[in-house]
Amino acid sequence: MALKKCFECGNQVSTTATACPHCGAAPKKTSGFRKVLLIIAGVIFIPPFLVLFAAMFFSGSSSTTDSSQEEFEKKIEERYQALVRRHKAGDPEGAQGHITQFQKGGRMNYKDVSSIAKSVRTMAALKQAQSIDPADTRKLAEAYANLARLEPENAEHQSKAVRYAAEWKEVQEKQSAEEAVKMLAEAKRLFAAEDFVGAGALIKQLKKSKPLSPEAKEAESLEKELEKATEAHAVRIAAEKEVARKKSAENRTRVMASLRQSRDEVEGITWYAHKSSPPGNSRSAIQAYIGTKNNAPWLRLKITYSAEDWLFVEGYTFNIDGKNETLELSYSDRKSDNSGGSTWEWSDLMVDAKLFQMLDRIAQSERTILRYRGKQYYKDRDVTPVEKQAIREVLQAYMVLSGVEITE
Repeated sequence: MALKKCFECGNQVSTTATACPHCGAAPKKTSGFRKVLLIIAGVIFIPPFLVLFAAMFFSGSSSTTDSSQEEFEKKIEERYQALVRRHKAGDPEGAQGHITQFQKGGRMNYKDVSSIAKSVRTMAALKQAQSIDPADTRKLAEAYANLARLEPENAEHQSKAVRYAAEWKEVQEKQSAEEAVKMLAEAKRLFAAEDFVGAGALIKQLKKSKPLSPEAKEAESLEKELEKATEAHAVRIAAEKEVARKKSAENRTRVMASLRQSRDEVEGITWYAHKSSPPGNSRSAIQAYIGTKNNAPWLRLKITYSAEDWLFVEGYTFNIDGKNETLELSYSDRKSDNSGGSTWEWSDLMVDAKLFQMLDRIAQSERTILRYRGKQYYKDRDVTPVEKQAIREVLQAYMVLSGVEITE
């Protein structure tokens, strides 16, 4: 299907269309000169009966074109009359729909459509202004400024535009003053809390955004105090860090001095155990110890049960200050031996994060009861103060060897 531009609105329209689908304009008539050329061509190249048919076709086409043009003009006038009615009825929304059609068809120059369109814009702006909450001075100022632009000769619009602009400015100034008061109060609070970074940032913001406010002047004085306090704070923090460093070094020395050290030259492992912990399985005990290789430490827990009779230990329950925590053993975790009428059952476990936390709770507890749970029976005993102290110091030593500073 071939397309061409509508002579009225410029949009694309089919060459076979009797009217533009966008604006309704009928296509221009075929010129008389073109008809003559076609007739001559018909005489020369086509039979007489086809020439007669072509002449009848062009005659009918011309009549159709005239009729379509008249219909188009009639529709334009009807649309114009509808626009006038909507305008007189004070219906800017309805009128705007007709104006949009005139704009799409490129017919804004039809009669006084342009003047009506301007009036409709003013009418809509006034209606919108009258619907605004009287307390919303910002929207009122914007609405009447728009009306003053649309109708510069309207004294009432000009007066209200000036009035609401002044009221909005007054509201802004009041809000700005209140914000300045709040910003200064917050800066003072942060200063008192020794959040000097936060206080400094807020002071700079206050001075930049409210430079002429009384609070900005007061903020300048606060800023000078802040500089002095920041310097003093930095000195104090440095001194505290130095004290903490010395204390950590002392604790490191103390903690490491509480351990005995042994070296496995074959495996390249250095072992650390507390000096108070039994070196073998001669008595029931609970002890943590450390292994290191290539400066990488790991923590282990050994729990021993020693008696004349077998208990066949399957797990442990720790009652830590009244709260039970269990530790189950796999078959491979259970070790045992006997000699001279004595039996020993023990487990030697790698300590993970969860077990580390439980050991820390045991070390800090007032009382911890250790239950050895056997296949049929069980045996209870208290974890001794010496064992708790040893666990605490081994945990601290593990942190030291892991590069963590300790201050307790």
